[in-house]
Amino acid sequence: MRPPGSAPDHLRAAVVEIPIDDFLPAYDVATRHRIEIDAPRERVWQAVRELDLGESRLIRTLFRIRGLGRRCKEGGADRSRYTLDDLHADGFTLLAERPTEEIVLGIVGQFWRPAGPIRPTRADEFVTFDEPGWAKAVWGFSLEDEPGAAVGVTTETRSPLHRSRFPARVPPTGG
Repeated sequence: MRPPGSAPDHLRAAVVEIPIDDFLPAYDVATRHRIEIDAPRERVWQAVRELDLGESRLIRTLFRIRGLGRRCKEGGADRSRYTLDDLHADGFTLLAERPTEEIVLGIVGQFWRPAGPIRPTRADEFVTFDEPGWAKAVWGFSLEDEPGAAVGVTTETRSPLHRSRFPARVPPTGG
């Protein structure tokens, strides 16, 4: 996070730095979402860590296309919960976590191929991993105190889709 006063207050939410920058500073594709929640930080953190990703139709669909989220089943009483901790079984690596502040997960795979392979990668080798034919992605969540009792939650996903990483016949998305 930026030190207080490093950006005007009205810009702070847009430029908050989270450890995701340490793991994937250069990228071509990114999505970022932010919400403010009026609850104690510890409760918000618990909700982030226990969030059932399987509740999201979009996440369920994307993970199913990629062959991930095997426990992330279509609704129903027998559907298992699918949390951030469950992502590890599908090839995600915990890159950094500061409880009640932020968490960053990473994955290496061939994302341009439906059900493309995922390559297990240790956190200490993720930053320097640079083999042709593979791409990296990171997914981060961070919490920041807001005026009053609110806590800002930011989630960001990044992927460097460099043309040199993809087979010549497959154009990368995002540029």
